Amino acid sequence: MPYAALYQAVRPALETRRFDHLLAKAMVQSKLAGVSPAAIRLQIHAQSGVQEIVVDADGGFQFPFNDALIAENPAVTSNQPKGSLTLSVTLLLRPFPSLRVPYREIVSGLDQAKQVIAEDQNQRALVVRGVEVRFPPGRAATVTLRARSEQLLMADGEGKVIVRDAQEWHRVGAELEFSETPLLLLPYLGTPGGTP
Repeated sequence: MPYAALYQAVRPALETRRFDHLLAKAMVQSKLAGVSPAAIRLQIHAQSGVQEIVVDADGGFQFPFNDALIAENPAVTSNQPKGSLTLSVTLLLRPFPSLRVPYREIVSGLDQAKQVIAEDQNQRALVVRGVEVRFPPGRAATVTLRARSEQLLMADGEGKVIVRDAQEWHRVGAELEFSETPLLLLPYLGTPGGTP
């Protein structure tokens, strides 16, 4: 595929750099059964030489972006059959340095995620309903919400905890406490008036 097409697919990941509470991760996956991300190879065939795009074990990759490549628009190749790969961008909240996080920091990240979604014509049918916390699967991880009341949320077998945004948590002094450092914090998305 042309570099420009791949660039357009992962452009939202590049544009989140202007937000202080957000990250975005470009991901590639195979549609074919049994093909792990580690087996996927991507290369940019630029005039300056072949550039390897390293694909992480989870499918994440760092896309090289510069004006010279945009102007040249070289071919990007893969070792996988044509049409067998899916590219996506996952929106993330930046990790926090502490296990205790003021909820207002979560709200700031969710507000920025709402802005990104509003600017993306392909995503406008989605709404941000809260935050999804991911821990390693199989751990007895928890998230505790503290405000006027307290809630303890347990991770499911896949390591996920869904924290639905509620006005109660917007109070001054409200916080989240993680039992261990989360792997990821993601905006929890749904459709307007529908189920997430």
